[in-house]
Amino acid sequence: MQRWTTLGSLLLVAACAGRNGATATDRSEMRLTGRSVSWLTPPSRDFALDVDFKVDAPATSAGVLLRADSARPDAGYRVPIRDAPPGGPYERFQRMTGAIDGVAAPTHLATRPAGEWNHYRIEVAGQRYRVFLNGELVNDYFGTRARAGLVGLQGSDTTPAVTYRNARLTSLAAGPETLGDAFTVPGSAKPVRVLVVTATHGFRHTEAIDASREVLPELARTTEFRFDFSDTAGAITAANLARYDILFLDNATLRAAPADTTAAALAAVRAKGVKDPLSADQMAALDAFVRGGKGLVLVHSALDAGYGSATYRELVGGGLFEMHPWVEPVHVVVEDRANGATRHFADPLWIRDEIYVLDTSPRATSHVLLSLDKASAGEANMARITPTSAAARADHPTSWVRRHGQGRVFATVHGHFGDVWHRPDFLQHLLQGLRIAAGTVPADFTPGRSM
Repeated sequence: MQRWTTLGSLLLVAACAGRNGATATDRSEMRLTGRSVSWLTPPSRDFALDVDFKVDAPATSAGVLLRADSARPDAGYRVPIRDAPPGGPYERFQRMTGAIDGVAAPTHLATRPAGEWNHYRIEVAGQRYRVFLNGELVNDYFGTRARAGLVGLQGSDTTPAVTYRNARLTSLAAGPETLGDAFTVPGSAKPVRVLVVTATHGFRHTEAIDASREVLPELARTTEFRFDFSDTAGAITAANLARYDILFLDNATLRAAPADTTAAALAAVRAKGVKDPLSADQMAALDAFVRGGKGLVLVHSALDAGYGSATYRELVGGGLFEMHPWVEPVHVVVEDRANGATRHFADPLWIRDEIYVLDTSPRATSHVLLSLDKASAGEANMARITPTSAAARADHPTSWVRRHGQGRVFATVHGHFGDVWHRPDFLQHLLQGLRIAAGTVPADFTPGRSM
């Protein structure tokens, strides 16, 4: 039985008494400016907040504080109300309406124009934070901050005001305390040994690699996977691989380091026949490992690798990184909902990540699971692809599986941002991809699937 606490104008006004900028406009509305905060007490540690809000202008910088303390507002998290934050595309999405402020960007933008009412439903259970904006799930994130605290309806830091109405809190059942708790495998599954290589040459995805090294040991606590980590390509040898069921190239840029950051230098490391960090013996060992029946998993910049090796290109499905014009939220098409790595995804599926354009689509050699809906990327981004490459790569798969000899390969271009590694849908995708690579979850590997 849910216990409801309705917060009408009397309680809101009392909570803001003496604070500059708080005014009640009717029995259920409150207009806040000048950094004012209305502090509300949740009925339990795990709760949902429903509240309507309306901004005077997109530049409004307000938000909802979760599990905060009046003396330490940053003890918990903040969900912004701000449609036009400053900064470039890599930063500003983490400050937008629907974000976990400064931590996790929304998967897509679902706000209505300034002057119109919006509705937030924010569910906080255990360490799982789910943000619904106007009925659409735009954020699902596992945090690590305060386990209990107040809720604050925050006024704008800037001149435009925000108005709240119909705030309501309800108790929720306790949620998982950690990511591992959310993915617990019941019973005693046979352990799967995984070598995780995060070696990089040139650019390093530090944020994502650090996040994965935090998350994967937690998942090992409650799943069948046993992860060993190496930050050097020297771990890829026949003798060492023999100890494992899967090689997981986690944002491993196994390519030559560019001489500088010019376009010419970057192009040089991706030229056919260029010398790569893996020796011929190491590449042969990797090929034999997978052909012999083991698994290979590639995440994001593991596809920005191996340009000098025909073997590596064949292993991954034929396509390697060429450019990344997209970091905005995009719609991703789930092409195979019967697959264990995709059946959990929302419909429609929106993702905010850095999406690669590959020099060749892997569709002809692989079974595509996910692909980019190009219309959602926008004309400006599509125009950044050169005419010749656009003609050759009108198709943009983002996750796929394939056979290589007796072994299995799971590849995804997702996993660039650190916050992606704290999202349950991505982690379920990855865990099931690992199981497909291990051969413990069945999959259709038929290549050439048409959209």
